[in-house]
Amino acid sequence: PPCTVVITAGTYVWNRAAAVCSVSPTSTGDPIHRTHNTREKMSYAGYLMKGLLLVGLLAHQALAINVIEIDSDNFKPITDGSKNVLLKFYTPDCHMCDVIDPEFEYAASKYDESDEMLFGRVNGYRERDIVEELGVAGYPVFKWWKKGATEAEPFYYVHYSGRHGHTLMRMVNDRLGRDHHEEL
Repeated sequence: PPCTVVITAGTYVWNRAAAVCSVSPTSTGDPIHRTHNTREKMSYAGYLMKGLLLVGLLAHQALAINVIEIDSDNFKPITDGSKNVLLKFYTPDCHMCDVIDPEFEYAASKYDESDEMLFGRVNGYRERDIVEELGVAGYPVFKWWKKGATEAEPFYYVHYSGRHGHTLMRMVNDRLGRDHHEEL
């Protein structure tokens, strides 16, 4: 998806797939869209801004926990009781799974290694053995493994309002016995 950065001259939208950018001035009237090949026209400031954005994203990713793709090879080692684990069971054609997936990744990004917490997702079509072993019947479904336990506990996802990622963080923090962050 395009990445939007607001600068004083307007809005700069970078489309990685097409290697083009669009510039929309924020002056009065209707926006004027201009598309050009960034390899020919990007200024030094544009390269600097892209570089700083990339460094910031990489630094954040280095500290954050990523969502692990779970398969039959890594399922048992991950759910061995050495850490708290939250797994999301999904199918590629499930609309609600698609809605929750970026929020699940957002919630995972708010935890680091010191939290002794892992987030993973299991494709219900590819990993039938895991799905059948745990009795997963619908999607999306969450399962929780408490540190020290090798059996899954139900993780009933209840969302009322706000961001789905914040709901997941609240529920995980409750399980970890932590206070909620002020943004929640």
